[in-house]
Amino acid sequence: MHSRDGFTLIELMVTAGLLLMLVAGVTGVFTNQHHAHMVVDQVTAAQQSVRATAQLIARDLRRAGYMVPGHAAVCAFDQSTGPDTLFVSDADAIRSVFDLEADDEDLRGHFGAPITGESTGATLTGAARAISLQRLWVDVQADGDDFGQDRGVIVVDRARPDAPVACGRISAIAGNTLTVDFGDSSHNVGSNADLVAVPAHVYRLEPGLGGSGDRLLRDEQLLSSGVEDFQLTFFIDEDDDRVLDAGELYADAGTTAAPWEMPASNRPDFSLLREVGVHLVTVTRDDDPRPEFQQGSGQIRGNRDAASLPVTDGKRRRTSSSRVRLRNMG
Repeated sequence: MHSRDGFTLIELMVTAGLLLMLVAGVTGVFTNQHHAHMVVDQVTAAQQSVRATAQLIARDLRRAGYMVPGHAAVCAFDQSTGPDTLFVSDADAIRSVFDLEADDEDLRGHFGAPITGESTGATLTGAARAISLQRLWVDVQADGDDFGQDRGVIVVDRARPDAPVACGRISAIAGNTLTVDFGDSSHNVGSNADLVAVPAHVYRLEPGLGGSGDRLLRDEQLLSSGVEDFQLTFFIDEDDDRVLDAGELYADAGTTAAPWEMPASNRPDFSLLREVGVHLVTVTRDDDPRPEFQQGSGQIRGNRDAASLPVTDGKRRRTSSSRVRLRNMG
């Protein structure tokens, strides 16, 4: 008898089936690893972004209040249904103590550019409010390094630390006149005789392009992409005992506004601001494609309203919360 070499049809079908199962298994493992790598890569980028961003904000806050009225150190637009906007006095714009001593100038800290042309009880509001300065530069030198377009300004009555504080972003400069976007809030900042303007850095979020997530800007320069929320809290040490007591933390959960936006009857002394809480939430650019990881949601920080946050998506989020002590305050 002669033997027949080869495989039967059944053997071929079984072998093909096993190969298909093997290929499907390897493909599934590869796909899952690829998805995991993509998510881990984006989460790592979000962590690095939030860390670097928090460090820069903390640096500016530690230096806030240098050689300006204490209540002009920090200002903010507070929102419970969206990200906050932070204004921090620009320490680099102020002349050094050594320069001031050499010129025998007053070192009491009441520095800023005096404002002229405002009536007593001036109200600062709107997107294109003009304010005129007696001189443009805080350091008296017309070098263009202090007030600048797309940067911030904080306006205070330097004799009244419990008076309203106005802050806004400069949209134009003509001579000694600043055009400022003060937002929707109306600030009755006090008598003309004591009004001063202080240059400031501005931190704010704007919508990203092409669904890339919101972008955190510093003086309209891109600082970080993929930032979903930016919330602020404020420790105002009203009894000046260096201890955070009940009622001394503003814009936290359960409250609705920063102290600058409170009625005059409840407004604290801004010169007693001791710490600013900075709360950042970064988010991955893409959803996690794995169905079992579709339970992401926005993170509540500060006084952010939970109803305004995204829920049940595939995003991965990382948060950073820190309390920064203002070294030039108190």
